[in-house]
This record gives sequence, structure tokens and C-alpha cells, in this order.
Amino acid sequence: MHKRRSGNDSSTTNNSSGNGHFKTNDMNRRGYDPERGPFSASDVNAGIMEQQNNDRISELSEQVARLKGLTIDIGNEVREQNSLLDQMQDGFSSTGDLLA
Repeated sequence: MHKRRSGNDSSTTNNSSGNGHFKTNDMNRRGYDPERGPFSASDVNAGIMEQQNNDRISELSEQVARLKGLTIDIGNEVREQNSLLDQMQDGFSSTGDLLA
């Protein structure tokens, strides 16, 4: 259920720009905000939890879309079956009138 990131994930590798400095994007992923300084452990954990929540929201959204499609299909099938039942009732009524 939980996805774990491996230690050799390309987004966390030490990419240098040739001058020995990290790229800004890599520093942000490593726990540094240029405006606030280093992230605390709780900031990092909050970021991880936020990403996990976003992933789960996406999964839930996909499941809701599938359920919506199934519900629409079921509604269409019910209308079709009701129409057939109405036709059968009309046919039985006509047969009953002929026998009476």
C-alpha cells in the first residue's frame, strides 16, 4: 500500500553544476529552503505526509470516477430492464383480454 523511495532515487542524488554547488531544486528536496534556512524534521515529515495525502487523493479520485461510470451503467441497465418489463406487462394484459 505504501510506496517507499529507494536510496538511489534520481531526485535525491548529488547533482552538481560543475562548480561544486547543488542545484536549488536538489537542495529543496534535501531539506533546505533558501528563504527560511534548513527544514526541521517535522517540516520534512509534514512534506512527506502531504505528498502521501496527495497521492491517496489522486487514487481516490480515480476510484470515484470508476464508481461513477459503474453507477451510470447500472442506471442505464435498470431503465432498459424496466422498459422490457413494461412491454411484457402490456403483452400479458393483451393476452389476458383475449382469454377473457
